[in-house]
Amino acid sequence: MLAVTGLAALLLVPAPAQSRVDDRALRCLNNQRQLMRAWQLYATDYHDQVVASGNAPSGRPNWMTGSLDFMAANPSNYQTNQDLIKSPLWPYTAGQAGIFHCPADRSYVTKAGQPYPRIRSLSMSAVFGSGEWLNGSIGSPAPYLTYAVLSDVRLPAHTFVFIDEHPDSINDGQLAVSCVGAQPGDAPGQAKIIDIPAAYHNGGVGLSFADGHAEIHNWIGSMLRSQPIVYSQGGLLPLNISAGDSWVDMHWLAANTTVKQ
Repeated sequence: MLAVTGLAALLLVPAPAQSRVDDRALRCLNNQRQLMRAWQLYATDYHDQVVASGNAPSGRPNWMTGSLDFMAANPSNYQTNQDLIKSPLWPYTAGQAGIFHCPADRSYVTKAGQPYPRIRSLSMSAVFGSGEWLNGSIGSPAPYLTYAVLSDVRLPAHTFVFIDEHPDSINDGQLAVSCVGAQPGDAPGQAKIIDIPAAYHNGGVGLSFADGHAEIHNWIGSMLRSQPIVYSQGGLLPLNISAGDSWVDMHWLAANTTVKQ
């Protein structure tokens, strides 16, 4: 009887760890839903115009200023009043700085020998800026659509707005995706990863979409699912790389980025 009880106890050991993972995923989704609510409320107040992910040609305000790295001298990494409270979305967040951060993101900056958690995990899709890299280069986004107003979004339920970015990839406020090379008829070897999405949740990433919903999407290929986390003190992982066995993931992400004109 004791042996059976001991075996049952062993079988139950992983459950708390799994619960913690699931709890972080739920909190990640809740954060993204709240940030999406702020994004939509801003559009309501500004005649359907949405904030820019970066470098918007129309002069719309960027949703986030500053750039993250691992430098102690860069207050954008750890001070709420450096960039977060200056975001045009901040007035719609009820002062909840935590919604800009995934609870599974453990990246930090070391300052005077002490670790300071970085305060932002999320980036916005480049389709809400000038669309850099949509066509596989930093130039014109043609022939892919970019969006300045909410009602222009063709497929709201399949157009991601915010996404967790890998801690060794995140810098400015936007995540670039190459739609070139990631279309249904493209060969696997053509797909590229420009900025690297995170895989915080058992190999999955948190995203939120223009219709307001948020989800955890599970990556398939090891290039995204098993990316190393380095927490580089002064460096980033290589960007603009071949997608390798994650080509199918980049096809999915491109399909949830934008459409051709």
